[in-house]
Amino acid sequence: MRLRDQRGQTLIELLIGIAVTGLVLAALGGLLYTVSDRFAGWGNRLNNATDGFDLAAALQSDSHRYVPCGPSGGSELTLCRTTNGCSATDPLAVHYSSQGTIIDQGARVVVTRTVGADSTITRVATFDAPVTFTFGAGAIQVLEHKTSGVVPEAIIYYSGPVPKC
Repeated sequence: MRLRDQRGQTLIELLIGIAVTGLVLAALGGLLYTVSDRFAGWGNRLNNATDGFDLAAALQSDSHRYVPCGPSGGSELTLCRTTNGCSATDPLAVHYSSQGTIIDQGARVVVTRTVGADSTITRVATFDAPVTFTFGAGAIQVLEHKTSGVVPEAIIYYSGPVPKC
């Protein structure tokens, strides 16, 4: 009787091949998970990098026509006209507020802009943490209160109109 040529693979060879393939696929899966996590973090950093630009542009534009009035260092900022007694109750004042939050972007703090008694509220910027506004001579600071400490998000330098109060 003649021995036949061996065709195919034995069960042990198949099991070893499946185990090696499984190890290679597990390593690739771990690599892809790490890369996708890094990519998501990179995307979040890009999204957060432009948070203060629209707010800074709006404040820069308003500071040429209005002067800061009301208390400094709070979650709201009021800019008043210089011809109406410089009062925070001026019907044409511009109000910035950072008290609202939105849920669809992970409960981020929203900074809104309202002009006078107009009920139109414009969303200007979103931040990860509460924001306060401080102002002094020629500068408005937007400070973000993160868990790591207070971070200056934007400093807007301006030469406002001369008050006529």
